[in-house]
Amino acid sequence: IEMVQFKDKMYTKISIQGQEIKQQVFDGETLWSTNFMSMKAEKSDQEDVDNVKNELAEFPDPFLNYKDKGFKAELMGTESLDGSDVFKIKLTKQPMIVDGEEVPNVSIYYFDENFVPIMVHEEVMSGPGKGMIMESRMSDYQEVEGLYIPFSMTQGVKDQPGQPINITSVELNPSIAESEFKFPESNDEDNN
Repeated sequence: IEMVQFKDKMYTKISIQGQEIKQQVFDGETLWSTNFMSMKAEKSDQEDVDNVKNELAEFPDPFLNYKDKGFKAELMGTESLDGSDVFKIKLTKQPMIVDGEEVPNVSIYYFDENFVPIMVHEEVMSGPGKGMIMESRMSDYQEVEGLYIPFSMTQGVKDQPGQPINITSVELNPSIAESEFKFPESNDEDNN
């Protein structure tokens, strides 16, 4: 899997049996993904576009200049996590839009004694998992061009086994062709 993210663009490219499939591709205005059944690119609706723009506004880190982004950070205290004391921080971000209504966009971060985030909790606000708490755990921080980035993560529902994600490499400021983000013209008529 190859993931690319900039301040205003992103995509995920999945390679399966020699075939490349793009998901969550955003060129700054259009959001699209490849439908796994038809293998055709499909545009997302405006609500999803607005939520992705909101998400990309957090790039490269939601805590960086958080006040300028209109976010609010609040120390909720300390807790014990896996036998270590951690700082619990509530980060309230710009609301998300779900079914035309604004809903809270809150993340609870757990920072270790080195002020490194090691876990995040977020409530699912839509879909079949609505109300569940999603948990992301980060570890194996490595330095990449002066930044510390977790190379190991686990994501899933709180109190259940999560899906491990191991990162093999991180490249900062790569050169990516604009065509990588463009909605395929051959599909344009099928999706209007």
